[in-house]
Amino acid sequence: GLQMTFLIVGGLTINPVVKASILIISAIAVFVMAIRFKGGLRNQWIGDTWDFAKKILPYLFFGVFAAGIISSALPQSIVESLLGGNKLASTLFASVFGAFMYFATLTEVPIVQSLMSLGMGKGPALALFMAGNSLSLPSMIVITRLLGKKRAFTYFGLVVVFSTLWGFIYGNLF
Repeated sequence: GLQMTFLIVGGLTINPVVKASILIISAIAVFVMAIRFKGGLRNQWIGDTWDFAKKILPYLFFGVFAAGIISSALPQSIVESLLGGNKLASTLFASVFGAFMYFATLTEVPIVQSLMSLGMGKGPALALFMAGNSLSLPSMIVITRLLGKKRAFTYFGLVVVFSTLWGFIYGNLF
């Protein structure tokens, strides 16, 4: 529940004082909960948390770095022409782009946020997230070897079609 609180409240656009207060209270609750663990369980929890942080933080830093490069090097006109608005073509392009790209854990968030600051629509952003989390070029190669070409390409097509469809619906209705 506390993790969901961090994720949900952290993403809300609410009064910064209220947001910070809720996050600080949640952090204190996690700290109190950690203190109440028995010695061995507490050490295991701290060790697992540290191990998880060591694995995830390099990817997050890479994603933020890549987002900075994208936002400064990529012209806004290109992003707007390929991914702008919530048109079917831009959503389809985002789905295909996401399907072939390899996004390590947490790197897609700052990259998509950077693209959105350059004019990417929210429908194409959702399509990129959906296709990018479902496929990548390395996974396509492995899936093709495991399932065969016919089944694999059917799967790839379905991912792109449904990512495009839901991105288009989301971009135009919500």
